[in-house]
Amino acid sequence: MAAPVVNKLLRRLPNLSSFRSAYGVQVPFQTLSTEAPLEEDSLPISPYENEPWKYLDSEEYQTRYGSRPVWADYRRNHKGGVPPQKTRKTCIRKDKVAGNPCPICRDHKLHVDFRNVKLLQQFVCAHTGIIFHAPYTGDPWYPWYSWKQPPERELSRLRRLYHGHLLEESGPPPESMPEAALAAGADTSSEPL
Repeated sequence: MAAPVVNKLLRRLPNLSSFRSAYGVQVPFQTLSTEAPLEEDSLPISPYENEPWKYLDSEEYQTRYGSRPVWADYRRNHKGGVPPQKTRKTCIRKDKVAGNPCPICRDHKLHVDFRNVKLLQQFVCAHTGIIFHAPYTGDPWYPWYSWKQPPERELSRLRRLYHGHLLEESGPPPESMPEAALAAGADTSSEPL
């Protein structure tokens, strides 16, 4: 019987109703909020972030991967019977790791770094020196992996579009320095003073 009286009072006093529940108990403001709660960063902090090559020598790495490469047991789920030819562009979007991340993104202690030679060697064939393809290893495909010369038609369109802003007409870089400039420089240095 006391609950209907409290409810009636709370309805008449709107400034109190947002902070109190039906029975007069104080409720934190976040439980009444319609916004999503602020989440912590989903990626844990790695102790090997500054020195990623030390993780490859640790016991933890040996128990997890052994002597096999990082990508050896990786299998990405996909729709249908035929796997996609290209992998996804990136596994981490807005600080969140996607489902079925690539072999490097699934282990937060692995960091791609130019000093981490042991990790980089796992993605290069030991016999031929060729980099393994992304579908083979399961790593994401980035457009800067293989740079291609833009088509001449696209270059001429951009030159026409930005003609007023370009300093000079640029062509391909010269094969070597002109012989005349080298000869003139040599003559001035050989003259007696």
